[in-house]
This record gives sequence, C-alpha cells and structure tokens, in this order.
Amino acid sequence: MPDYNNNNNNNNNNNSTISISNNESAAGSTNPVSTPRKAPPHTTTLSRGRRSARVVEHDPVVAPGYGTRKDLHRLAADLSSRAGVVTVAAVEAIMKARGRGLRGNSNTPHTDQDAPSNAPPASSAWADFMADEGVSSNNNNNTSNNGTGKGPRPQSSTRASGANANKTQNVTKSPGTQRDYELPILSAYTFHGTAGTHGNATEPAKKKAKTPKQNTQQPGYTLLQAGTLDSTIVGRVKIKTPEPYHLMVPTRIAMDRKFTKIFTSCNAVHSIAIDEAGVAYGWGRNESSQLGASLPNVVVLPTELELPDKVVGAALGKSHTILQLADQSLWAVGANKAGQCGVRVGTEVIPNFRKCVVPESVTIVQISCGEDFSVALDSEGYLYSTGSSEYGQLGNGETGEYFIAANKLGFANCNVFTKRSVFCHTPGENAHSSNAKDKVVPLAEDVRIQSIACGKHHVVAVEAPSDQKPRVFSWGSGDYGCLGHGVQADEYFPRMIGGFINTPLGNNKDVVVTAGAHCSLIRTSNGHVYYWGKHRPVGEAVMRPQLVDVLANNQHDVRHFAAGAQTVVCSTSLGQTVAWGQGPHGELGLGTPKSSAKPSFVSALDGAQVMDVVCGYGHTLYLVRGETPEDTKIIAGLAELDLDSVQDLIAGAVGVK
Repeated sequence: MPDYNNNNNNNNNNNSTISISNNESAAGSTNPVSTPRKAPPHTTTLSRGRRSARVVEHDPVVAPGYGTRKDLHRLAADLSSRAGVVTVAAVEAIMKARGRGLRGNSNTPHTDQDAPSNAPPASSAWADFMADEGVSSNNNNNTSNNGTGKGPRPQSSTRASGANANKTQNVTKSPGTQRDYELPILSAYTFHGTAGTHGNATEPAKKKAKTPKQNTQQPGYTLLQAGTLDSTIVGRVKIKTPEPYHLMVPTRIAMDRKFTKIFTSCNAVHSIAIDEAGVAYGWGRNESSQLGASLPNVVVLPTELELPDKVVGAALGKSHTILQLADQSLWAVGANKAGQCGVRVGTEVIPNFRKCVVPESVTIVQISCGEDFSVALDSEGYLYSTGSSEYGQLGNGETGEYFIAANKLGFANCNVFTKRSVFCHTPGENAHSSNAKDKVVPLAEDVRIQSIACGKHHVVAVEAPSDQKPRVFSWGSGDYGCLGHGVQADEYFPRMIGGFINTPLGNNKDVVVTAGAHCSLIRTSNGHVYYWGKHRPVGEAVMRPQLVDVLANNQHDVRHFAAGAQTVVCSTSLGQTVAWGQGPHGELGLGTPKSSAKPSFVSALDGAQVMDVVCGYGHTLYLVRGETPEDTKIIAGLAELDLDSVQDLIAGAVGVK
C-alpha cells in the first residue's frame, strides 16, 4: 500500500526535525514578516514527512527591481478589490512600463542596470487595465505593439532581449470569458422553502435579484445523536465496554424542544443546535472555552448559550466557534492562537463571545472552519479567510513562513477576515492528467463562489451558478489527495480541480460541497455524490474525484450528506440513511462501535426523513422530520436518552473548569 504520509514534494531533504511556532501578524496582514518577532512559548513540530512550504527552486527575475513571478502574484492580489481583479499580466506591464504609462514603447531606453538593453515585449494588459479604470490614450504609437493576450503570462516566461525584444510575446489565456453569475448568493442559514438547511439543499437565486424573497418560518425537527456524550475520551481513550451515554444508534437527546439547524465539523468534539426561536444550544468539549467560559470543560447535554441576538448560523473548528446573528454579524469564542476567531486581537483564547472584524458593507452568507482557520462567503460570492496559513489554507498564495531562529520556523497568520480573490488553474488539465510540476496560472476572470467547506487543513469551494458549467476549486493541505489534483501537494491559491471537467455538472448547477478531515465530497442536484481523499486509516486514498457508484447505481437520490473526522453519512429522499468509515464511539449508528469499509444502512433510521445531518469527531447529529402521522410513528420508535444514566457523567462535569 502506498505510504500516504509522505508527500511527493520533498523539500525537506535533511533528517533533522524543525520546530515551528505560530506567530500572529498585524491586523489584516497575511504577508510573511521580514523582521522576526518574539514567538509564543508553545511550539509544534514539523515532521520530515511533510514538505516545507518554503520555495527552494529558483524563481527567475521577470520584472524590474529583481521582481520574481511570486512578487507579481502577491502585488496583483494586493491591488485587487471588490471593484475588480487586477491581473498578473497587468501588474507585469505596469512594472515594465517604468512610469511611461500608455506612451511606453520599445524605443524608450532603460536606465536601470538590471534591465535588458531593449524594452520588454509589449502587452495589451496595461491598456486593458487602464481602460477599465476609465483612462484612455490618444497616442497611436502604442497600437502596433499591442498584443492580443489578455490573460496572465505563463510562469516560465522571461524578459525578452536582443532581436526578440520587439516581438510580441504570446500570453496564455485563461479558459473562457467573464461569466454572468446568478447573484446574490442566498444565505446558507435561511430557510428558502425547500427541504433542508445550511447548504445541504438550497434554492438557486433569481438572476440578478435585488432582494431575494426568503421564507424564514422554518419548521422545527427532532434532534438525534449517534456517538458518545463523553467528550473527554474522543481521540484519547478507546471504548472497551459501551456505557449508556455511548449512543450506538441515533438517539433522541433533547425531547422537550425542536431545532431548525445543527452544526459541528470534522475537527470538533462540540456541537451547536439552533431552536425555532433562534436560541443557540451548545454541548461537548469546552476545554478551550469554545462554548464560553461560563460553562464547564464538559457539557453533556444541549445547554443554552447567552448571545445579544437571535442566532441564524454557526461554524465550528477544533477549539473555536463562530456564530452568525440575525443582524448578519459574526461572533467568535474559543482558541485564537492563530487568529482563527478573526477578532483582531492577539490573545490566545477568547473566553466570551466577541464580534469578528469583517469588512464594512459585506453580507456574510456562509462560514466554515478548519482546525485553526476560518473561511467566510459573502452575498456577492467573494471569499474571506483568517487564521493559520501554515498549509496555504487561507488562499493568499503563501504560508507566512519565516525563521524565528536557525532551526525554528514561525508562521505569520491573519487575525481578521481578509478578502481572497486570486483563483488558478492548470492549462490543459483534465480528469486524468496532473502532476506536481504542472504550471499553475491565475484565471483572468472574476470568480464567484456559492458553497464552501473546510477540512482539517484544506478548503473546497464550488463556483456560483452561471451560464456555464460550474467549476470546483480546492486549496490548502494536499495530504491523501483531499484536494483532488492527483498529487499530494499543498496549494496556496484556490486551484480548479480538473477532474470535474468531463463530469455532467453543467446540468446540475445546484452543487453543494462538504469536507472531512482528509477527504472532500460534492453532491449534485440530481443526488449523485463524488468523493476524493481518505477518511479511514486503512486502504488507499482516492486521488481524484470519483462517483460513489454504489449509491448512484442503486438509484439513491442523496439529499443530505456530511463527512466527519473518520465518517461519511448520506441520507436519501426515500428515507434511507447510509454510513461508512470508522465508528469507535458509535458515530456510525450501526449498533456497535465498529467500522464499515462500504456504505451500510443505518437501520434505526429506516423510513425516517432526515432533514439535515452533520458529522463531528466522535459523534453524528441528525434532524428528523415529524410532520406527518407516519413521521410521528417513526420518531416514537427511535431510542431515547435515559437521563438517569448520564447523571454521574453530568455531575462529574459540573464545576470542572
């Protein structure tokens, strides 16, 4: 079996171990700091099995002032704004024009010592950029030198010199033109009149609708949980003798109220549920105050959280929580060592809910959290991220890596939600061709997103609906092929997955994404599920997106799905639920703490209409409909939690902080 713990990119050639310490950057900054600052006392270790993100290959000088290709990408990202994206080609043309603007031509001499004897090849990118800004030129000397390429220049291109200096250099075009997106993106947390909640079933917005009509009267559902209620043992102790609070089948745990939304993640041992009145309830592990400092380290059952307004959505990381309130504001609590709470403070723990720093006039419609970073999506389809950049998961093109000492590395993280607008692709890539040496170039067009999901250290996003086939992007850690590019290599910019080029996504525009710790899944509007990565400790990884044919071949119409730390769960429109993966704490709901290599029916939920499902670390949550007499009969037959059996667990948790 291949060793998937070793990346194909082996930039660490020595056998020494490098100690790494997280460091927080200035507000809103994601660039590597040039002067090392004092590092926090806590350090982590980077094993030689994972490649360093530091670039060791020669990056040729392509711009005046010894500017490299990476410098051009970074400058283009910094110059981009909500009004539009400044392409790398435009930045390169600006730099090479040396202040001459539109009147620059090949006859203007250079004065810098590092410049070639002749002018660089002309490009239309500068003229295109100035035209977009409303600036025109009456000088016709430029017309003969205008190129036809409008996309970014290939990374392998170098400055022309000698006889070739006056020739127009070919520029690689990005595929397609600017797409006509269906905006705004609807909130993933608002009920749109369809069966589903935060992102598992959405209704496409009316094209260019100014104010989408949304029915906020969402019915409440019955909350079920499979897996242990003892959050202290998850990932630490193996269950030998199941206790009553180790729920081997989906069990009702809050019989006195109904809930509209449920949230957890592959990284989280805690959960959030929102009831019909917009009140948030939390339970699970609270050792880092991810549920608030007023609660004990272990919260066994759903407990009300105190917030200034009604709650409409949430996202959970390993040790932090972000909630969205009815006024669209974001509030965070818990661990903040890497800046993952996005509150613009350098404290390692946010003990009580604090408002996140989000750009003004931005309406957030979806949030998702990885282990120590957070990603947000606004109504215009733009991405914002904050937190750790160690694996490139912020999508800003770098890891923020810098030297603290001779043998220690730190990472300049981000502590406020910052816009990310550069998306990349590999020219000529398709479903069966990709390798670590393929050139990745930025897309010229402005890309908008409709759905996001975070794994442990990676992110997957689906393009917003448009008149063309939606594209899927991924970035961050590439362990076990969870990015879908066919290689185990990290990506620092959102990169288009070539494996979806030949899939029928064009006829299934309502596409939703979810992510496990080291795997990713996409569900199309026709109920098909694509999977890549790995969620079990045994077996081989799936390096490219593959259709889960055991579901498609049996005509299962998947309506809701989720991935956890080691589990995957899918629920169909016919009331059938399947699960597979590892179940040491009963999270599969199969009746025993066992694993399943293939999708297995969760017999306890036969006939139950699951309206939502989320998978955490050591537990799985369901919302089950109870509207019809048949629904009521099925719910009555489900297992109920015996509160007396968990009193000792509750008593042991009270007061522990």
